[in-house]
Amino acid sequence: MIDVIKVKEEKGEVVMSKEDFEGLISEMESLIETVEILSDENLMKQIRESEEDIREGRVHEIKSTDDLRRLFLE
Repeated sequence: MIDVIKVKEEKGEVVMSKEDFEGLISEMESLIETVEILSDENLMKQIRESEEDIREGRVHEIKSTDDLRRLFLE
């Protein structure tokens, strides 16, 4: 999150440091991605269903190949 961006005006143009500009671009990209996710009805449905699976304990932690085998072969 960007807290403060140092900006000055020079000859009618806004000037900021490269670091601040790159941070601002990164924040904008994150916001656009968030809006795209929130706008995708199917993806949001999958996220809500996954959250419900977690709350209801319908998840399996896989730490080894044996865990994976037990999950799918039993």
